[in-house]
Amino acid sequence: MYCSSISDEITDYKRVCYYGSWEIYKTGIYKFTADSIPDLDLCTHYIYSFAGVDPKTKTIVPLDEVDEKTGYETLTDKKKINPDIKVILAIGGWTFSALPAFTELVKTDESMEEFCENAVKYLRKWKFDGVDMDWEYPGNRGSPPEDKHNYATLLERMRETFEAEAEETGNPRLLLSSAVPIGKSIVDSGFDRKRLGEAVDFLNIMVYDLYTIFSDNVGHHAGLYPRAGATGEDLQLNAEWGMGYWAEEVEKAKLILGLPTYSRTFTMNTTVNEPGDWDVSAGVAFSKVSVVRYYEICTKLQDGTWTEGWDDEQSVPFAFTDTEWSGYDNERSVQAKADFVKDNQYGGLMVWQLPADDFPGTSCGKGKYPIIDAMRKSLESSRGNFI
Repeated sequence: MYCSSISDEITDYKRVCYYGSWEIYKTGIYKFTADSIPDLDLCTHYIYSFAGVDPKTKTIVPLDEVDEKTGYETLTDKKKINPDIKVILAIGGWTFSALPAFTELVKTDESMEEFCENAVKYLRKWKFDGVDMDWEYPGNRGSPPEDKHNYATLLERMRETFEAEAEETGNPRLLLSSAVPIGKSIVDSGFDRKRLGEAVDFLNIMVYDLYTIFSDNVGHHAGLYPRAGATGEDLQLNAEWGMGYWAEEVEKAKLILGLPTYSRTFTMNTTVNEPGDWDVSAGVAFSKVSVVRYYEICTKLQDGTWTEGWDDEQSVPFAFTDTEWSGYDNERSVQAKADFVKDNQYGGLMVWQLPADDFPGTSCGKGKYPIIDAMRKSLESSRGNFI
């Protein structure tokens, strides 16, 4: 069986950074590969996203032809430059999780056991240090209720297989993490918090996309705290509540607070000039929600298209025009989230994703990777001393 040893006080915080393999298809300065990371010390863990699973062959499979041609190797080769970084392969993601592959895979013990053995071979072949399971979500989106139990069983089997392989070969044990949401109904119906927490090395808590086109209210999609006057579900759509809910069953040191490098921008049917929650039933409707990357946010702020404000209650920035309202993270809110992590002794910060930051350093006037560099400096400095 697996066990864990977590010290009482955390000083070595994780900085977990995802990036999507599809970013290689962008053109110009925003085309992204692992070679776009000039300073490998930005993050402690790099997660290549996404691979899939084949329930028939019980194996990990690439989702893009670039993965096994150059994608994997370009990233794993970075360990030759900096042996301290960990390179992890993410399996799943939003689009792949809509397929029945995960449900088919976890139907039987035999299927899960075969997959675990094959996963070790695949990860070792491509020189990954571990795997990040990203099923969005067991017990939801067409997945049956029993998948909550089955997913926890899969992660337990993976951990046991990884430990057995390390003991047999003398190799460092493969790492196991999982990306998980904070929405209470989705967590309760799909994730056995206690079992997952015992099986994994860490959990990447997706504290973003909390308000989207599917929401009844306009709100900040990555707020640190709730807004005054929030009621019902709105009280739970923030990092403080979400991290605390997972911490009821999981060691805090295993919980990594996720933050975005993009906004959720609402196009409104009324004039907007302040932060807040607007109830559709009260007549303030939004017609569209778009994603705006941080380098695009900087451009809009600098050319005067957007006006920026700061929400003291939620400790996050926002921007607006007469008809748009946009919530996102900036360097100041990253500092606030780093302080929150330290104050509560969580395990670190995670970011989705590297290519949405101003990685070329051409738009924000703050050098390359201003958001992720703020994450690094904030976690490495004493509380509140970066910004």
